[in-house]
Amino acid sequence: MVIGIGGVSRAGKTSLALHMQKWYNSKSVLLLHQDDYVFPVEQIPTINGHIDWERPDAYDYQGLIEVINEAKKTYDIIVIEGLMVLCHEELMQLMDKLIYIKISKAVFLTRKTLDKRWGNEPEWYIEHIWNSHILYCKNTNDIDHVLVIDGEGNNAERVKNYINE
Repeated sequence: MVIGIGGVSRAGKTSLALHMQKWYNSKSVLLLHQDDYVFPVEQIPTINGHIDWERPDAYDYQGLIEVINEAKKTYDIIVIEGLMVLCHEELMQLMDKLIYIKISKAVFLTRKTLDKRWGNEPEWYIEHIWNSHILYCKNTNDIDHVLVIDGEGNNAERVKNYINE
């Protein structure tokens, strides 16, 4: 089974993926992070002199697809999480279950402001992250078989039920 988890930065994608790994510890589970499949920095477009990670063409979808296809031979469950995993049709065709984690802009801003992994991000770039997600992932709600969950609450049972359907 291949499960895709998408959502804006700081929505809880990685946390949910790690929980899934614990839930299915009797099976072989592979976690794939879309962040591990970005192109080299010199190939990623910039915005205002800042590397623009917030766009689909920053990611090596073909490399990720190849890894998934190979991993399907070995693993029972493959969980892919990332900003843009639900924004690429060919990648989504590999997924058996799709989960989109939705958070409010206010929660995003609070969580992103506290996120210091990349140092202090300029305010304009944090706003750009939100706007890019809206732009590139706007059709997520139109996917008929995606489970949309609230990234501000506890959705464990709902997600487990969806995966086990």
